[in-house]
Parts: sequence; structure tokens; C-alpha cells
Amino acid sequence: MISIVSGSIAFVLVLIGLSVFRIEVSPAVLFTAFIFATINVLTGAWFVDRAMGKSNKSFFLMVFGSMFVRMFFLLALTLTVVLVFGVNVTEFVFVLFGFYVFYLILELKFLIDRINFIKKNNHQKTV
Repeated sequence: MISIVSGSIAFVLVLIGLSVFRIEVSPAVLFTAFIFATINVLTGAWFVDRAMGKSNKSFFLMVFGSMFVRMFFLLALTLTVVLVFGVNVTEFVFVLFGFYVFYLILELKFLIDRINFIKKNNHQKTV
């Protein structure tokens, strides 16, 4: 599964990216975006894990269906944070996007590792 170490690396990389571009971000925005992106990727990994071993149609339905729902959930959370708490839109979206991209890479790596693991186990059973 996606580890705490990966989350920590994401956090540090986003901080480095912010400092390179000289963007000041409040700790509350940074933490909130980190939590939103982490929940999103853990939910995605859970759906991918559950979809493995199912038919192609079921797999794609579960993965892309969850992606659609998660995207709208992130949109609703972002709008809530911006409208209710008055957070700077540019600041929040930029940081959330940074975490999202990093976690998307991790999610794809998780998917590839799971597929390779299943292929390896299926190959060993037939030999």
C-alpha cells in the first residue's frame, strides 16, 4: 500500500517546489491539501486493490468510476475550503495539484506493482 514514507516525501517535494518558485503558503493550506490528496490516493489504491482479479469490464468500471467520484469529491472539498474558510484559491489549488500529481505517480506505480505481482504468481502456479 502507499506508505507513510511516500506521503512524507510528497510533503517535502511540494515544500521544495514552493520554495523554488518563492511561493509562500500558510501551514493550514499545506496541511489541508496534504490531507485531501492523501485521502484521495488511499481511496484510489483501495479501489484498485479490490478491482484486481475481476474481469476487465469490472476492473475499468471500478477504477474509472472511483476516479470520477474522487475527482468530484476533491472539487467539492476544494470549493468548501475556499468558500467557507476564505482560503486563497491559487495557493490552495497549486499545493493540492502538487500533492495530486505526486500521488498520481505513486498510484500508477502501485497499480503496475500489483499487476506484476499477480502475473508472477499466476506464472508460478502454471509451472
